[in-house]
Parts: sequence; C-alpha cells; structure tokens
Amino acid sequence: MKKNKIKLFNLILLYISNFQNFDGIKKLNKLLYFTDFKYYEKFSKPITGYNYVKYPRGPVIEGYQKIIEEMVDNKLIKREKIQVLGENKIYTIHKLEKIVEPNLDLFEIKELKVIREVWHENEMKNGKELEEESHRDAPWILSEFNQIIPYFFVKYRNENLDDYKISEIKAEYAYNRAKLLAKEANKESYKSNDYDDIRINEDFNSLTEIFFESSDY
Repeated sequence: MKKNKIKLFNLILLYISNFQNFDGIKKLNKLLYFTDFKYYEKFSKPITGYNYVKYPRGPVIEGYQKIIEEMVDNKLIKREKIQVLGENKIYTIHKLEKIVEPNLDLFEIKELKVIREVWHENEMKNGKELEEESHRDAPWILSEFNQIIPYFFVKYRNENLDDYKISEIKAEYAYNRAKLLAKEANKESYKSNDYDDIRINEDFNSLTEIFFESSDY
C-alpha cells in the first residue's frame, strides 16, 4: 500500500486548523484512524496509505513521532505543552497549531466528503472519548497489541463480535497469514544459488505440513 506523505501532512493541517486548546496528538491520531478506515470501508483503500498500530490507548498512526517532528522541522506546524483542567486532575497535552494552510486541491471530492463526515461526527469529542470509541471498533478489537491493524477488518464493523466470533476471526486471519508467509518463503527458496533448490523446497514443504498439522487454527 503506497504511502502519500504530502496528503497525510495536509490532512493533519486540515484537522488541527479547527482544534481547540484541549485538543492534542491523541485526538489527531484517532481522527486519522477513523478517516482512513472509513474511507477504506467505502472505497477499499485508505486516503493516506499509512498503517495504524494497536496500542492500549487506541490506534496510532505508524511512525507518528517522526511524522510530527518532520512537520515541525519543516515549519508546517508548531507544538507546545499546555495544561488542561480535567474533572479530577490537571492534564498535560501536546497542543498542535498550524503554520501553513492545508492544500485541499490534493484531495478528491469523495475524500473531502469522508473527511468532513469524520470531523462533524467527532469535533466535540476529546481524545479520551475518541480513545474509548476506538476500543469499540472492530478493527481495533480484532487486532493484537503492538501490531498493525489490518484495514480489511472494517468488514466486521456491523457484526456481533462475541468472544467466540472474535476467536474465530483471529484464527482464520492467523491461518491465512501463515499460508501467505509460507508461500513467500517457498518463492525465496528458489532464488538461492548456493544450495540444491529441489532439496530445500522439499524440506520446506515438510516443515510447512508439520506446522499446519500442529496448529490450533
């Protein structure tokens, strides 16, 4: 999946253009997640092409620290720590503020429509509320911690995900992923010039059969 850094930068600029003082990186990460996954749900591809990782506090765009640092270094945004009074304590957040205007010409009409929908659905929610909402979303539920969240898990958003269904989907995903890795490894075995390709391939197939026979999936 091809990453579009310029489009991502401008999507970030677009969202933080409307941020309040209490909105920070957590809210931004959740908005980006909901945007890319909603667009994928509708059109079978994300807007930015970036991956998202499952963390305890919700999905986070892969490499977000470097993304923000690059935008700061290129004077696209500025970042500062501010304190916000919560219900029971004072929170420290990283406030983001744009320096340049987003270029909306980079986006297709249907992309802007999804972006607008995500913003209107979530503009009054803070980062904590969006974190809790992401925890109820099928792609986050079905993924493993500290691993990339597969986009195609959006197809389960309207299903009743009880414990049995979750286990079933995870098992199917693990099995298909193992088959794919085995297939890729099988291709690599033919590229070696230092060994007997036929013998290596036979050995690999034997190991693959043992793996699948012993697997719980």
